[in-house]
Amino acid sequence: ENPALYALRQLFLPLIAEAPDAVVICNTAGHIILVNAQVEHWFGYAPPELHGQPLTMLLPARFRSASLGQWAHSLVTLRGPIGLAHPLAGRRKSGQEFPLEMSLSPLLLEDELFVVSILRDTVARAQENDGSPSTKKRRKTTSISSGKW
Repeated sequence: ENPALYALRQLFLPLIAEAPDAVVICNTAGHIILVNAQVEHWFGYAPPELHGQPLTMLLPARFRSASLGQWAHSLVTLRGPIGLAHPLAGRRKSGQEFPLEMSLSPLLLEDELFVVSILRDTVARAQENDGSPSTKKRRKTTSISSGKW
């Protein structure tokens, strides 16, 4: 196995495994190398189904061509995290769509460039930020159980 891919799996899989957002790590061609459990939960694809597929398969067709152009441009100019500001939608395996935000960050590992994509379900985030007592209680419980104040 390529040393960079080995390092990626050994170092980053444990870090992203339990992240609350969907995390997809791609190569510079935009093909999926590694995903966390949230990707399977949100999109309905098992990790082996995604491996080697383009990141854009998680987007509806209307966003795919524009996103590919933006992907290429981002890789040429990438100097830090990039948020894709235009409204995006995710597309589940079932075909159902949901609104999401995507940010891209470069990751240089063993002299090989990868792109980390963090996907956020904007509906779920709006519900978490609604300020209701149950939301505040859930946030406090999460903070205490994770050891973070």
